[in-house]
Order: sequence, then C-alpha cells, then structure tokens
Amino acid sequence: MELAIEYAIKFKPKEVVIYGAIGTRLDHTLVAVQLLEKLLNVGIPGSIHDEYNDVYLVDQITLPKDPHKRYLSLLPVTKQAVVTITGCAYNAADLILHRGKTLGVSNEIREKTATIEVHSGKALVIQSRD
Repeated sequence: MELAIEYAIKFKPKEVVIYGAIGTRLDHTLVAVQLLEKLLNVGIPGSIHDEYNDVYLVDQITLPKDPHKRYLSLLPVTKQAVVTITGCAYNAADLILHRGKTLGVSNEIREKTATIEVHSGKALVIQSRD
C-alpha cells in the first residue's frame, strides 16, 4: 500500500481513492488509514472506502447526506484537533477534540450536506453505517 501511494504521488493526482484497505486484518487497516497522512502532507486528498465506511484525512470536506452511511465521526490523529462542523445534528464551531476521547463519535448529517473544517491538528472524518 505504501509503495502504491508513493507511486501515485509522483503523478500529482487531484485525489487518491483507496478500495480494499479495510478488511479482517486490523493491523493492515490501521496502517492504511495512517498512510492517508502521507497524501495530506503533499496536498492530495485521500480516502478509503468500503461497503460500511468512507474514511478521509483532510483539511476540509463537504459530504453529502447518505441514507446508507448516516453516521459521521471525527477522530483526532494528533494530540488534539480544532474543528468546525455544520449540517449535522451536533454542529460546532472551533470544537476541540482530544485524541483518546469520544466527543467526535457518532454525529449524523441532517442537512443535504455536512462540512467539516479542521483548523488545527489532524482528524479523520469517517462516514459510516451500522
């Protein structure tokens, strides 16, 4: 996976979408998610998708309301992340999320779209279904 991402970066794509990275091997899944940071660090939006989850590591994103993937979670990957959330059941401006805390888990998109802005730190944005 890492070699594939490094290869893709050479082409300077507008985005990289990864399928097949979430599976039964938790170690492989976690490292795939961590590799999204390599893309973000060079300014390329990256995401991982499967039947149940869409995973992003971005500075800002607008996501459509999806009747199948109705939950939205933000998980900081740095010690803390400051985010603004709009279009959801629980909107917030300059919300401080701390790594290891559950405050950003299981929000729901209520509007046509939701926008998440990460002002400082880094946070995973996960749109998921049960």
